Amino acid sequence: MLCVPWLVNLLAITSFFTTCETHPKKSKNERNKFCLDCNENPLCESCIESRHRGHRVIQIRRSSYNEVIKTTEIYKHVDILGIQTYVINSSSVVFLSKRAHAQPKKFNIGKTGHYRDPFCKRCDRNLADPTYFCSLACKFAFIKKDGGFFVNPKEMEEMERYLEQSIQASPKKEKAKKCCKQNLKRKLESARIDGKEEEENVEKEREEGADDRESILPVNRSSASLRKPNSKRKGIAHRAPFF
Repeated sequence: MLCVPWLVNLLAITSFFTTCETHPKKSKNERNKFCLDCNENPLCESCIESRHRGHRVIQIRRSSYNEVIKTTEIYKHVDILGIQTYVINSSSVVFLSKRAHAQPKKFNIGKTGHYRDPFCKRCDRNLADPTYFCSLACKFAFIKKDGGFFVNPKEMEEMERYLEQSIQASPKKEKAKKCCKQNLKRKLESARIDGKEEEENVEKEREEGADDRESILPVNRSSASLRKPNSKRKGIAHRAPFF
């Protein structure tokens, strides 16, 4: 990890998610990408399309004001073994830097039945077995200080299995999320079409009902027919003759 030339610059960047000065009027001008080949400042989508086509580019994402990287993107370029992964928006990710506030240490019994300290070796944040670091920055700082990161073969096997499961699970969850979005979109479109047809049918019935009412009304109505049926006014009396 120490020989990765772009890692130091990546961890030192604090200007992610700002507006690109080169493309301020473009729609996709948020600087959330980093080119591993050029090892420059953060880039936006327009920068990648214009000057970094075919390069190794990773995208930085944000979760609760913290930068994260998808596990499926970063593991190909740097060793992330021993770093805890998190599932955010159905994707497995690792944190780029440590969080601001570390949680208090807790000593629990691990899954293997023996006591273990489940917290980051660098910032003391609580972790899930079998990992040793909460972020990419913590592992880099630990290796830089101690000259390496060494574990026994059993722990190495556990970490490799954990990382492999995280990498394999991420595409499945993303596919399931995509299918859910597509199904929801189809349902909304179907409901919109059904609603439109129902409105057309109601309007048609309303028009047909109006035509029927007009057809049964007489053309010329006398004043007597316009009189209310419950009117108390009497008509002219017809008396019988005297003889």
